[in-house]
Amino acid sequence: MRERDGTAAGTQQSVKSLEIGQITALADLRSRVERCNMSIARMTTDIRAALDATHSLTVRQQQQYTHLVDRIHQLDTKVLKPGQSQLPLF
Repeated sequence: MRERDGTAAGTQQSVKSLEIGQITALADLRSRVERCNMSIARMTTDIRAALDATHSLTVRQQQQYTHLVDRIHQLDTKVLKPGQSQLPLF
């Protein structure tokens, strides 16, 4: 009977050690997932900022291109003499 009680106590201790190890591993895994989620959120914010900056630069470039083409047309009309046809821009 003592042998059986000793075996039962040893088994309970082994199960308890396994449970503690599993709880520790689960806590570690949860903290890793949380760090990954934070990194993903930070990267998403950085990507959004880069896309917004790219869009802003594209719009600015298009505006400057339109302004440049308008200015070239204005200068063409000043330079060309009456009766001459304007040269195509492109």
